Amino acid sequence: VVRINDATRRRGMTHQLRRREAAVQSMSDLMVVLDSKLYVIEANRPFMAYIGSEQGDVVGHSLREMIGKAQFDRTLAQPLERCLSGQQARLTLELTLAAAGRRRIEFRLSPLIDDAHAIYAVVATGHNLPD
Repeated sequence: VVRINDATRRRGMTHQLRRREAAVQSMSDLMVVLDSKLYVIEANRPFMAYIGSEQGDVVGHSLREMIGKAQFDRTLAQPLERCLSGQQARLTLELTLAAAGRRRIEFRLSPLIDDAHAIYAVVATGHNLPD
């Protein structure tokens, strides 16, 4: 009986996870999730399309390396540091993207907190700002 309940529960959890992933991928907002060392662990389709990259070019890579150390230090270091300390942050980035040219993007950064109340990641959601 225990095995059947465990298998049923596992199938239910897998189904829930797939539904959450589908919801994230169908969002129109840009979304990227960074681990506590600021490596990309997830990015949704709109984000990937916006920057003109494939998942393999982004997931597993350091945000600092992707956008360049100078721009990272100038624009992202402090808001991400605040977020990793438990606060939410907002910022506007001006980027030149190969696929889209010069863009202004407003991001909201939020900490992701586990069951032990430890911050394990940052989720950034954003949208394009008109020129």
